[in-house]
Amino acid sequence: MWSRPRRRQRFEAVLRPDGVIELPDGGRYRHPDVAAVAASGSRAADGWVVWRLGKDTGPTLADAFRDRFA
Repeated sequence: MWSRPRRRQRFEAVLRPDGVIELPDGGRYRHPDVAAVAASGSRAADGWVVWRLGKDTGPTLADAFRDRFA
């Protein structure tokens, strides 16, 4: 989940068990930055920070990674 309330945008994706991020259009990405750029059409995005697990208030991918592997 990635929510951009000021722009009234919300992007959803599925984080697969193998770590691949799959967008609704079927695109699959191994890196969160690339998935975020593909979803939003932005030039750049820090996918580790913008994507959240579960809800808009869920942990970022960076937080979840740190919690699991720190």
